[in-house]
Amino acid sequence: MRLFDRARGGWQGDLVHESVTVRGPLGRLRGELEHHPYIDISDHLRKIDSYTTLWARQAHAAGRRSNIVDMFAGASWAFFRNYLLKRGFLLGSAGFIVSVLNTHYTFAKLAKLRELDRSGARRHEPPRPARGHRRHLARRTEPGAAHRPGMAGRGMERRSRAAPAASSRSAPGRPGPG
Repeated sequence: MRLFDRARGGWQGDLVHESVTVRGPLGRLRGELEHHPYIDISDHLRKIDSYTTLWARQAHAAGRRSNIVDMFAGASWAFFRNYLLKRGFLLGSAGFIVSVLNTHYTFAKLAKLRELDRSGARRHEPPRPARGHRRHLARRTEPGAAHRPGMAGRGMERRSRAAPAASSRSAPGRPGPG
């Protein structure tokens, strides 16, 4: 789901991997949609820090644990999946940079989870948004956008033929169509 009319749908679910539920029929876009979730690498790193903190708190509250092997294996798999399986290497240096950032995301979330576990933080307390986390991800344009890196102006435009919304209104702070 890429676009939706907020009068007919909305975000629901967890703090990190939420989804959109829409009342009414769905359609398909005829053209391609460019998706630029990050302004630059610094913006991407800030969002990684925020989302990994939220993920770790949520996973810790659910009783999940992490160890050194999880951090190494998870980060290694993230790079292999993004750079090789998803063919990031075809995008040149931009594909390499995005793959490394995704690897960093995976390592950081598991390291933060381990830190929470080792600090003796109480489990089962509801996760609170990280400092600076934008009002419950109101500017996100798709579920998991933080986990699917794209870098505006760096050749990482994401193109999709996903289902559109009933309206062409865009999210606050995002340019509208045309």
